[in-house]
Order: sequence, then structure tokens, then C-alpha cells
Amino acid sequence: MTKYTFEFKLKIVKEYLDKRTGYHSLSKKYGFKDTQQIRRWIFAYEIAGVEGLKTGKNRAYSTEVKLNAVNLYLTSNWSA
Repeated sequence: MTKYTFEFKLKIVKEYLDKRTGYHSLSKKYGFKDTQQIRRWIFAYEIAGVEGLKTGKNRAYSTEVKLNAVNLYLTSNWSA
């Protein structure tokens, strides 16, 4: 079982996107020690939408999602 549910991850990502709440504010509000986990969820959401927040070892991504990830990497400051 995963530590965080899909619904919880989506709630935080939506709060970041809708209310423009910062990483640090969200980290404090939800009790994270730093912002890294929230940043990863937001990045996954930006690349693959809600599918990026779902867990699973055998997750398959479409060609469109893969190209979107590469383009986002090339045009932003996000790490690989």
C-alpha cells in the first residue's frame, strides 16, 4: 500500500494550481519536512495529468505523454 492516496496527492496539486499556494506553505500545512515530494507530484501532474499521480510498477505511458515530458524537460528548469 502506498503512503499517500491518489486523492490526497490530487488535492495538494489542485491546491497548488488553483490557489497558487507555494510549495513551502503546502509543506507546512500538510506536515512535510521539505518541498521535494510536493514538487514531484506537481511535475508528474504537469507531464501526465492525473495518471502521473497514480502508483504502479507497470504503468504504461502513451507516446504523447512521453514527448510532453521530453519537451517540458527541454524548455524548463525541471530536472530529469
